Amino acid sequence: MKLKQIFKNLTSKGEQMNLNVVSNMETTPVFANTSITADQVYSAILYKERNGMLSKLNVLYEKLLEADANLAACIDTRTEALKSCEPTINSKLTDKQAEYFKQIQREFLPEIVEALLELKLKGYLFRQIEYEQAPDGLIYPKNLLSYKYADIRQRKDKLVLYYDDSPKTLPDLKFWTLVRKSSIMQPLMKYYIFKSFAINNWASFTEIFGKPIRIGKYRPGATKTEKNQLWEMLQNAGTDLAAMISENVVMEFVESKSKTASSSLYADLLKFCEDTTTKRILGQTLTSNAEKTGSFAQAKVHNMVRRDILAGDARDLTSLLNSFYSNLFRINFGEQKIYTSIDTSPDVDLLEKVQIDRILANEIGINFPEDYWHKAYKIPEPGE
Repeated sequence: MKLKQIFKNLTSKGEQMNLNVVSNMETTPVFANTSITADQVYSAILYKERNGMLSKLNVLYEKLLEADANLAACIDTRTEALKSCEPTINSKLTDKQAEYFKQIQREFLPEIVEALLELKLKGYLFRQIEYEQAPDGLIYPKNLLSYKYADIRQRKDKLVLYYDDSPKTLPDLKFWTLVRKSSIMQPLMKYYIFKSFAINNWASFTEIFGKPIRIGKYRPGATKTEKNQLWEMLQNAGTDLAAMISENVVMEFVESKSKTASSSLYADLLKFCEDTTTKRILGQTLTSNAEKTGSFAQAKVHNMVRRDILAGDARDLTSLLNSFYSNLFRINFGEQKIYTSIDTSPDVDLLEKVQIDRILANEIGINFPEDYWHKAYKIPEPGE
């Protein structure tokens, strides 16, 4: 009862005014330019190092996710892999408590997974937890609110919200303010800038050298009208399929012999930047790119790396869930730590599983319970 009263105090009128301050910060203008430039990256990192201010970096991160399709695809791959894992609550709960956390998990697990990956990608996480009270008297989380343009500053291993140049106190039950020692996305911004230069220069190169060079020649004594006609034909030769010119002028098309070698420079730079980004997110490139040369052993090693990353993400997710669920238990039921676990072991081939179970049952003599066979092999139980 005491903890519920504390929760009510947190949602009092005065506290709601403080929470509205966060949303007011969204109007702060940051980086009017829609593109990502080297000056913006340098400025954002400088703000973070000198003052701990994260608002400029956060805006660049959001732009990066929108602009870099390869980065977004790699993050989606990693996120969806973690979303497919099913956390198990290991703490002893009553039926009512178990049903409460099952509902939380059904509704909020995808958002919690995305929040965790944001923490690992950006190096920090700021979320406001909005609650509501259900008819059954229990208090449920309603939303996990994020604020892109709030003045969030990092002070060592803590996040602090600033408004009117002063820090605001944020209750733990209402906010996630988490910090990691390293950021994945910060060093990747330079590769996006290199890639942007490569794409733009490659497009310009293709526009210029993708077509043969057009050369116009006119004989001595050609009239001004003939010269103007020749120049107009040269300008339109890229789109016109036919041209009619005077006999006194000549139009030639000259191929650039070195254009293939030059264009490969841009392609190599683009591939290097994308491969580096992919390796940083997924630990390998085989998930997103088909290698020209390779083997089953190489693919197996890449899959093992992917499994290691998934296991690390699952470990961090259980840590976040343990804290979140323990706070929810405090609000609704009393003092108790909630512990979760996630099984990331690879699925065993069905034929291998049959052989293993046959050896365990027949040769070793392990007596499996009757329902094991129905659950393990999804065999429906017989009717009456």
